[in-house]
Amino acid sequence: MNPAPSAPSAGAGALNVSDEPFRDDARRLRISGTLDWNNFHVVDDALRRLFDAGQSRIVIDLAGTTFISSAGFGCFISGLDVALKLGGNLVFLNVPPAIREIFQILGLSRILRFAENEEEALRVLTSTP
Repeated sequence: MNPAPSAPSAGAGALNVSDEPFRDDARRLRISGTLDWNNFHVVDDALRRLFDAGQSRIVIDLAGTTFISSAGFGCFISGLDVALKLGGNLVFLNVPPAIREIFQILGLSRILRFAENEEEALRVLTSTP
């Protein structure tokens, strides 16, 4: 699948989004830069394309992500809902500590899944949510 288009952000650091094969028929969605209300649709569209292509096991790799607004977090919650309905799951990988702390403060770490490495991400994707 071709990389998703990037969208400029109003804040510092443009958003870059691409998807690539992961392992065992899963996909990796790489997100870097600033994810906010100006560009969350880029991530939403990338997830929708994956779901439309029959992909429901997705690793969201946040290495290089510097900021996520409430719109970005909402996009992830919506994506999780669709993935689960399709029999898949989302797992977050390479989450910067400051962003991981926001997931925890918002209580999202109770519903979203996280992995410390690729092997753990694969285990999470193949386990029953």
